[in-house]
Amino acid sequence: MNTLSNSLRQKLTLILLVVLSVSFNPAVAKSSDMKTMADVQKAREIARLGVDHSKHKKPIDKSQIFRGVYYGYLPCQHCAGIKMTLSLKTEVSQ
Repeated sequence: MNTLSNSLRQKLTLILLVVLSVSFNPAVAKSSDMKTMADVQKAREIARLGVDHSKHKKPIDKSQIFRGVYYGYLPCQHCAGIKMTLSLKTEVSQ
C-alpha cells in the first residue's frame, strides 16, 4: 500500500508540475508580444518623424543594370512547366 501511495504521489506531483508550467507559458509569450509591439510603435514613430535617407543612397553602377524581357519555364510537378516572363525596365526618374 505504501509503494502505491508513493507512486501515486510522484505521478500527481509530475502532473501538477506539467500543468503549472503550461499555465505560466502564455504569460511569458504575452510579455514578449508586448515588447515586440513596443518596438513596432517606436519604429512607426521614427518613420512618422521622417528620416533623411538621402545620405545612404549609393551611386548606381551602370554596368549592373539589366534591361530586357526574359522568358523561361519554371518546373512543375504536375505539368510540363509554368511559362514565366520577366520584364526588366530602366529606372523611371521622378
